[in-house]
Amino acid sequence: MMCRDLYGFLDEFLDQRLDVTTRLNFERHLERCAACRRYLATYETTLSVARRAEHADEPANLEAPAGLIQAILAARAAAFVRQPPE
Repeated sequence: MMCRDLYGFLDEFLDQRLDVTTRLNFERHLERCAACRRYLATYETTLSVARRAEHADEPANLEAPAGLIQAILAARAAAFVRQPPE
């Protein structure tokens, strides 16, 4: 098995859906190839982060604080007053 072959089997390997021969070839390649071990570790981390993000709770309050809104509107109004007409 070559490195590029391994990439095509990552999902099946992690889900334990490979046939015995392919799994053994996959594991044998990982034993010999540090680059593929690093790639697999990165791939697993990416999947883990994506799963956590997918199941993260929504923030309870999505509204900006009233004071912040008022400050933005006031700054915008002040900038509008200072600009010469076009």
